[in-house]
Amino acid sequence: KKAARVTGKPALSYALYGGEDYQLLFTIGPENLALLKKSAPTGRFTVIGDVVAGAPGVSLLYPDGRRTLLKPDGYCHFR
Repeated sequence: KKAARVTGKPALSYALYGGEDYQLLFTIGPENLALLKKSAPTGRFTVIGDVVAGAPGVSLLYPDGRRTLLKPDGYCHFR
């Protein structure tokens, strides 16, 4: 939050796109998720969302039901 105040950027931007700590992100069909959970060591992966029909994009979902569409940002491996 201090860096955000100093630079005038939103703190959320730093949380979502800052840093150099990357992890592998992948999709898996629901029919294979149970198999992955059985075969993967505990704590080796985390389910972070769902792929759903609709307009393309990534949204933040809040416990109260609000949804915020995120603008594409961050590192792009294919540029």
